[in-house]
Amino acid sequence: MLFCNSLVRSTLVLVTVSIMFNIMMSFNFFITALTCDESQFECVDNHIVIKCIPLDWKCDGSQDCPDKADEMDCDLPEGRTVAYFTDALPLEAVAS
Repeated sequence: MLFCNSLVRSTLVLVTVSIMFNIMMSFNFFITALTCDESQFECVDNHIVIKCIPLDWKCDGSQDCPDKADEMDCDLPEGRTVAYFTDALPLEAVAS
């Protein structure tokens, strides 16, 4: 009887682990970090590169990275005002 209970527990553990693995895979739990080349800007989330965009998309007034990093620390283009960046920047960056 003891052997039978151990076998049942072991089987349940294996089934549970298998189900959890399948769930994680279906939600892309395992993220593969990207490597951008020198002509690209890295969009980063939790220290992991999640997207590479062309360098000329940085500071173009259009948000391309989820955290808006591509529109931060930008000089204003000639003839543009701060309003050029207000849609792309977080409110704190515009207010300061």
